[in-house]
Amino acid sequence: MHASVAPEPFPTSCPENWQIIRCDFEPRSIWNSKTVTLVKKTATRVVFKSDGFYIKAFRTGFLLRYIRDPAKKEFMLAKRLDFRALTAPPVAWGSCSDWSYVATREIDGADLQTFLNTEWPLLSSIEQARICRTFAEFLENLAASGFFQPDFHLNNILFYKEHCRFMIIDLHRAQIHTHPLTSRAMIRQLSWCLPPFMDIITDRQILQCVSFLKKTIPELAGKKTRFSILDDSFRKMRRHWAKKNTRKLEKVQFSKKDKGDILITSRGCPEDALNQLRLFSGKPEHILEHCHIIKNSRHTLCAMLSCKSGNYFLKAYRSSGPLKALSYLLRKPKVLKQWETAWLMRLRHIPVAPPCAALQKPNPWSSFYGALLVPWSEDAAKESTKKILRTALGTKKSRGIILRNLAQELWKIHQKGIFHGDCKITNFVLHPSGKLKEIFDLDSVRIKTEIRDRHRITDIVCMCTSLEKLSGESGKPGDISKKLLSFYIDAHYPWQAKQDMLTTTLLDKVERKIHKSRSRKAHFRETLP
Repeated sequence: MHASVAPEPFPTSCPENWQIIRCDFEPRSIWNSKTVTLVKKTATRVVFKSDGFYIKAFRTGFLLRYIRDPAKKEFMLAKRLDFRALTAPPVAWGSCSDWSYVATREIDGADLQTFLNTEWPLLSSIEQARICRTFAEFLENLAASGFFQPDFHLNNILFYKEHCRFMIIDLHRAQIHTHPLTSRAMIRQLSWCLPPFMDIITDRQILQCVSFLKKTIPELAGKKTRFSILDDSFRKMRRHWAKKNTRKLEKVQFSKKDKGDILITSRGCPEDALNQLRLFSGKPEHILEHCHIIKNSRHTLCAMLSCKSGNYFLKAYRSSGPLKALSYLLRKPKVLKQWETAWLMRLRHIPVAPPCAALQKPNPWSSFYGALLVPWSEDAAKESTKKILRTALGTKKSRGIILRNLAQELWKIHQKGIFHGDCKITNFVLHPSGKLKEIFDLDSVRIKTEIRDRHRITDIVCMCTSLEKLSGESGKPGDISKKLLSFYIDAHYPWQAKQDMLTTTLLDKVERKIHKSRSRKAHFRETLP
C-alpha cells in the first residue's frame, strides 16, 4: 500500500522494517484495525493509540533520518529507562517514506496536569507531603539514570495514585548520559521542571519538595542556589511565553472589519453586548444616557453598561489632540494594545479580567476613537480594595501579612516579565489576606523578556506611594513602605547585598513623589473658584 492511500489516521502505510522487542505487538493488525484513536496531530507529529499501544509518528525526511531520527532516539531512551520502570515500556521502532514510528505500551494513570487540577486540592497535607517526597525520589532516579529532560511539562508526566508512582513519557528531546547526573546538572534539571508547577501548587510545597532533594544536592541548602533555580526557570518561561503566546492569542479572538471599524471579539462574547458596543460607536451619547459613569476624564471614559446577558465595564478612549491622534496612524492604538496585553497576561497565569470585545475606529480624531468591553466584577470596585486595606493596615500583625503577600505577588508579576507602569494599589484587587485577585488599568503595562532594576523600582515606588496615601499617614514614608521594601528584597536575592542603600534610595523617591502629589493637589484647590 502506498503512503498516499494510507488509512486514517496513519500518515503512511505500515512500515516493513519494524524492530520489535515485544512479541504481542502486531503492526499490520493495528493498521487494519477500526478501533484506532487519534490523540494528537501536528504538521510534523501524529500520535494515535489502538489495542493497548501508543504509536507516535515523526516526519523527519529521508536524508535527515540518518542524522537525527527522533523516533529511534525515543525508542533507545525508553529501553534505558524501562529497566527502572520510569517510562512506558517500549515495543517497536520502524520507518516508512518520510516518517518514522515508535510504539510503546499503553499504561494506566492520569497525566500530572489533570491530577493536580482535580484531585490534588482534595488531599490532606500528609498525603501531599508523601507525593512531594515521591516526586523528589522520581527526580533522583532520573538523575541516577543519567537522564536529562528539557521538555519537562505536566502532560509528559504520568502519576499512578494507587501505587504513588511517577513515569515520564515523550522523550524525543531528552538526553541520556552513561553516568549519573552531577549536582550542577540536577540543578539545571530543576530549572526546567519547576515552571509548570508554579501556578498550581503553593510555594511552601515547592520548598518541601526541594528540601527532600538536599541530601542529593547539598547546594540547595543555600538561598543563592534556590534563587538561581527560580530565576532561571522564569527566564525560560518568559522566552517560552514570548514565542508561543502570540500564536495562542489568535485562537481566542476573532477580528473583522465592521463598516470600516476594527472589531475584535473573544469566543463566547454575547451578541447583545456586541450590539451595545456597535451602538456606542455610532451614537455614544445615546448609550451614556442609560449607563452608570464611573470616570470621565480628558483622555478616557469608564462606565458600567447593563445588558441582558449581564453587566459590563466599558472603557472608551477620547481623542487627545491632533498630534496624539496623528501618532495612532503610525503605532498600535491603545484599545488594541490593551486587548492584546490583557490576553497575554492571562496566558502567563496573571489574574486579569478577559476582555469580551474591542472596537477601534479608523479616524483617530473622533470624539471616541476606541472602546473596550470587559465583564463587570463587583470585586474590581476600588472601594472594596480600599476598605480591605484600611482595615488590614490598622494592626501590625495583619499589616505584616498583607504587605508580605503583596510584595511576593508584585515580585512574581515582575518575574513573569510584566512592568505595570501605573502600579497603584487601587489598580489591584486583593483578597483580605493580600493575595492578588485581579489587575486592571493596563494602559501602561509593558511585557518584556527581561525586567531591569529601573522597572522594578518604578513599580515599587508607585505602590509604596499609593499605600502611604491610603493609610493617611503624614510626613515621611513610614512603616508601610519600609516593610514592603524589606519583603520584596527578601524575595529578590540580588538586592540583598545592597539592601541598606536601596532602602534609603527608594524611601527618598517615595517621599519626593508624595510631596509632589500633595503640592499638585494644594495648587489645584487654590485655583478653584
